[in-house]
Amino acid sequence: MRQKTKLIILLVSLLDLYYAQNNTLDSINHFNRKTEGAFNLYIKPFRGEAVAGLHRNRTPGNDFAPFNLTYNIYLPFEWSLNYLNNIAHDKLLKSNIVLLLHHTNNGNYAIGAGLRNSFLIIPKLYFNYQLGLAWCEVVKRNTSDGFVGMGPAFHHQISLSLFINKQVELSLNVIHLSNGNIFNSPANLQDVIGLGLAFHRKN
Repeated sequence: MRQKTKLIILLVSLLDLYYAQNNTLDSINHFNRKTEGAFNLYIKPFRGEAVAGLHRNRTPGNDFAPFNLTYNIYLPFEWSLNYLNNIAHDKLLKSNIVLLLHHTNNGNYAIGAGLRNSFLIIPKLYFNYQLGLAWCEVVKRNTSDGFVGMGPAFHHQISLSLFINKQVELSLNVIHLSNGNIFNSPANLQDVIGLGLAFHRKN
């Protein structure tokens, strides 16, 4: 009789331990489902950006001079981290493919494409980093804008952007164009500081 009682107590204890463990795992899984993130692809309406600023090359003593214009046209695809910041009511991370045109007042230009990653800092304010690959063309030689020859180059754009409303976005930008000592091409080298204005078409 005592052995049966001990066996029953042991079985009850094991069952209690099993269900307690399952309840704990369920609670953990439920919490993870609340905080899990996944990248989703969205179709977006038109978005375009223009950045106007001053340019310089890296020659010692050469200061920033007017002017440079950079245009970014966003393809209608956006990868977003499907995790919403409840305070900002916006996604924490967005990625876009961008077509770019970059030119100076001398007519020299670079054309290409890049990937922009936007990180939410505070409501309506994003930090953006865009890395692109561009082809440089020299229309006017022996200028001070950093374009020296035809060939590929990396196009970096770093910015802070603020949404004025759902359609208008203002930004402060730093742009750097160089071959990165990777391409066997002319050493096109240029820095730009500029102000940007972006327009988002309504859904």
